[in-house]
Amino acid sequence: NTRSVDIPELPQGFIIMFAGNLGEAQNLENVLKAASLLKEHKMIHWVFLGDGRKKPWMEHYVAENHLEDTVHLMGRYPIDAMPEFFKKADVMLVSLADELVFNLTLPAKVQAYMSCAKPIVAMLNGEGQEIVKDAGCGWCVEATDVEGLAREVLSICRISNEQLKAIGQNGYD
Repeated sequence: NTRSVDIPELPQGFIIMFAGNLGEAQNLENVLKAASLLKEHKMIHWVFLGDGRKKPWMEHYVAENHLEDTVHLMGRYPIDAMPEFFKKADVMLVSLADELVFNLTLPAKVQAYMSCAKPIVAMLNGEGQEIVKDAGCGWCVEATDVEGLAREVLSICRISNEQLKAIGQNGYD
């Protein structure tokens, strides 16, 4: 009996969702710095699903920088709940630290996001960025470009749902 998992209520507004390990490799400092730059834009919500070594640091950063209105650490959910969560997101976020080893790898979440036809905001260098660009399924900034991520998110949140769907569909195709 595969009863569907109860998905918590998500905030109203434009949702950027990150799903997966909250660890050192995921470049979460730079992601949260970008979220800080946009914290006055209360309609933009950064939703993080998952757990990891970096989560306590993230909780502290959110509290210290008064990001409770726009940054939401939802905790860990079963993998089969992910498609339900993804449906509620406007865009999916993938981020990796700027290290050579990461520039050579494609994070598995890129394929997961593409297979759910979700547009992707990528804050990484190398292979992952190439895939997103080649597929035309999202937007890319360099791993260290905090201001660039904030700028992209601000412009993406003004795009129509139809356009977002089409961009996500590019990844699926």
